[in-house]
Amino acid sequence: EMIPSASHSAADIAANYAVVESGTSMAAAHVSGAAALLLSKETNMSPAQVKNALIAMADARVFGAPAGTTDKGLWIGGEATASLNVPPFFQFAVASGNTLNLNGGVHVGVESGLSSTMNGNIYSTGDLSFEGSGNLVEGFGYYRGDLAGSSSSFQPRYNPADQAVHQRVDEIAMPYLNADSFSNLATTNYGNSLFLSGDYALGTCLEPAIWHVNGTVETTGPVTFTGYGIIIATGDIKVGHDMFTAITGDESQLGLYTEGKLETTASHADIAAQVYTNGTPVLEDGTRILGSIVTQGGVDFKGSAEVLYRPASPALTEPIWPIGNWDGACPQIDTSGALPDLAISNPTVDEEAGTARVDLQLSFATSQTISLNYQTVDGTAEAGRDYTAKSGTVTIPAGSTTWTLFVPISAETVYEAGPENFTMQFSGEQNVNLLSSAAVVTIEDNDPVPSITAKNGSIGEGSGSGNATISLSNPSQFPISFDYGTSSGTASSHDYTDVAGSLTIQPYSSSAQVSIPVAEDPMPEPSETLTMAVTNPQGATIADASGTISITDNEPSIRIHNKSVDERDGTMSIRVSLSHASPYEITATYASSDGTAGTDRYDAISGALTFPAGTTERFLTTNVYDNAVPDSDRHFTVALGNVTHAHVGDANATATIKDDEPHVSIADAAASEAAGSMSFTVSLSRTPVYAVSVDYASLDATAFAGDDYQAAFGSVNFAPGQTSKQVTVSVVNDSEYERDEMFTVMLSGAQGAHMGDNGATGTIRNDDAAPMPVGTSSTSSTSSTTDGGGTSGTTDSGNTSGTTDGGSATGTTDSGSFGSSYQMLDTFSSISFSGSNGATSWSGSWMELGESNGPTKGKTRVVSHAMCDSGNCARFNPKRGQNDGLSRAADLSGATSATLSVYVRGHNYNGANARLEVSSGSGWTTLHSFADGSTGGQTLTFDISSFISSNTQIRVKQYSAGTGGYLYLDNVEITTN
Repeated sequence: EMIPSASHSAADIAANYAVVESGTSMAAAHVSGAAALLLSKETNMSPAQVKNALIAMADARVFGAPAGTTDKGLWIGGEATASLNVPPFFQFAVASGNTLNLNGGVHVGVESGLSSTMNGNIYSTGDLSFEGSGNLVEGFGYYRGDLAGSSSSFQPRYNPADQAVHQRVDEIAMPYLNADSFSNLATTNYGNSLFLSGDYALGTCLEPAIWHVNGTVETTGPVTFTGYGIIIATGDIKVGHDMFTAITGDESQLGLYTEGKLETTASHADIAAQVYTNGTPVLEDGTRILGSIVTQGGVDFKGSAEVLYRPASPALTEPIWPIGNWDGACPQIDTSGALPDLAISNPTVDEEAGTARVDLQLSFATSQTISLNYQTVDGTAEAGRDYTAKSGTVTIPAGSTTWTLFVPISAETVYEAGPENFTMQFSGEQNVNLLSSAAVVTIEDNDPVPSITAKNGSIGEGSGSGNATISLSNPSQFPISFDYGTSSGTASSHDYTDVAGSLTIQPYSSSAQVSIPVAEDPMPEPSETLTMAVTNPQGATIADASGTISITDNEPSIRIHNKSVDERDGTMSIRVSLSHASPYEITATYASSDGTAGTDRYDAISGALTFPAGTTERFLTTNVYDNAVPDSDRHFTVALGNVTHAHVGDANATATIKDDEPHVSIADAAASEAAGSMSFTVSLSRTPVYAVSVDYASLDATAFAGDDYQAAFGSVNFAPGQTSKQVTVSVVNDSEYERDEMFTVMLSGAQGAHMGDNGATGTIRNDDAAPMPVGTSSTSSTSSTTDGGGTSGTTDSGNTSGTTDGGSATGTTDSGSFGSSYQMLDTFSSISFSGSNGATSWSGSWMELGESNGPTKGKTRVVSHAMCDSGNCARFNPKRGQNDGLSRAADLSGATSATLSVYVRGHNYNGANARLEVSSGSGWTTLHSFADGSTGGQTLTFDISSFISSNTQIRVKQYSAGTGGYLYLDNVEITTN
């Protein structure tokens, strides 16, 4: 908003960003509420007239500061000060608009080589939280909430004696990023998501590239940017690879701004950029940010992440955040045609660094484009082993003064006895003077002299020979030699042949092997050992001079397996197996022993067992005998002995003879009075081999023999092969209206079978009409109306009517009719979804829709609150509550009319589409739609006679999510006649 020269009232400056032209006269209150204020040259203002802008979280920048200002042109509380207590957001390594949690191993510092007066400061609008160990902040901490964790994690690199942590500081304005509002500034607009891989040239400091992306930004390979630029995205920025910029100065040259979040999708990704996000950045283990992070939310550190502060270039802050950088300046461009000098760095890196940076620095910026060719050349370092060869053409845009070439360095472990180097040679230069035609890159070796270990190992007896391994802790660039020899342990010269000699491990190899002959024999025996010794090393030290080699016996192990069969099967085969085939014949003896099974149940067995060479299993067979007596399973054992040419694995097996008599059970039955009889099914669990019989007899419950049914007793007989029989009981058909009545039929005295479920309930359903009532009383219920065709209902003298969306819930009840009388009620008297306070129980508990968190968690829960009518009630939260709600069922069988009443109340319940619905078991009908806003408590009453069934259901469901507030539901009651 441009504010012209004039006198203004407070209402004139309502925008979050205002530019005040020169000559404007304003009072203090006139700028209260501005989130960012820029004052033009010669603005007629005093410190007192702008203090409210700062109180209202504004940072003011003054071009040509008027009298009375500080060197930054800022005032705080009407007093001129040397600096702000809290810097603007881009002067922090990490600035968070929410709680900031460092959860172990997080390092916040300053990129090496930058000014020693810089700190890696952090800021949180909420709490600062430190968890785990290894957190380090090389700067000061500012926060407005509380500090959880030790302040010893703060170790400022500049002014370390000052107070490291500052609590309850003034809030820093971090404006919400609206990416589309900057599309008109963009030099390139991308209508869809952007995928990045490879090298990209951006703009200059004075004319940076600005990319507006309508979607997400995602890397598909390593990315290198040159020049100055900003990427502004409406969606997330996902980085799964290194993202470098050609940095040689003291400022970030790349801005990554997103309405969503920055997310690293792979570990150990380096991102050289200034980051601004509305969402919460997610940084995987090993992520390193070279620049800064500003976020509306916190930062989700998944592991040991690192943020190394680097100030932002004015090329990034001026177009988007004019308040972000106070002192930066872009280089001046020489247009005279003079050629600048190009200085080339000679970097030295540790081989663990991962990348070597060759920096190119021009003596001044020129209006001409500069180009030159480059190529790496081996020295003592070899491409492919120590580094990755690189070649190509460098193009430095007009107006730029720096460029960086990156060469991948191999993190190998080879001992090289000193540093190695390669060169990067330059040629074909255009519009520049080369001060040197080559850069020397030195790789410092950090690998120790290798040490030799004689490894433990094993050799199979039947293999003929095996290898003993001699290994190095790490490879060497040079050959390594040593002497070796074997000696006996528990193994003798009958088991192996001694070997001795000298051996050389070749350069870049990490191990060598010595062959040892071994002998075969047919005897089962434990493993035997020998020793391999190493002496006289050349080019290495000895870590472990001897290794133990085990000669493992190759004879198989024998095992007998458990077995179970039904007694009706007649035979049993018990398996005996070898772990593997043997070249020799293997023999064993076997014998059975009684357990709970005697010889009347099986045939005892004994004898000798032979495995011919090459076989792996045999079977022992015996007979088992059936009977007609239901009893428990019976057992006997079989044991192996006198085993030759094999180890004994499991020498004993348990044989189980399972009883196979069936279980007899009786099932519930039901019939109406008019049916005259009721049939109960008596069944067997499996087909019987022998005849089965069982006795039955009826017993009174709420039904009485003689009045409601005829007493029954007798026996049921099953012939072999039969599994189902019927027992029929006569019922009495009377004309008296009464509730359903029940009696039981019990089984006893089973012969030839086990007893299963021995009791069944018989239900006699009433089929007589209800009597006419003597009189009626007049009552009036609460009526309700909903916007947009909601339901209304009234009840008067037993006559009810209702209207529903869809038109299916209408009905009237004659005041003289009478059916089953129920009362289901839930006043939510306890924090539970299973409350039942009426004379009749519900069919079950409230069922959660869309979640399953119980009554104390989630979007739908039971609460104690003043909004409830009875003290407790159900509460519905519309935020992200789409398809959430509650549903409950009631059995209204036999009723002729039914009424539903509920107490409802809304409190700032906004944006959601919630409905009270009813169903008779298929499909839902809307009774009421809940409007936005706050409503006083009211009881709604509805005629639900059209929905009477054995599975009548009611529910409250939120069909769309809302923005806030709550809906309360209480005193849910169904009454019937």
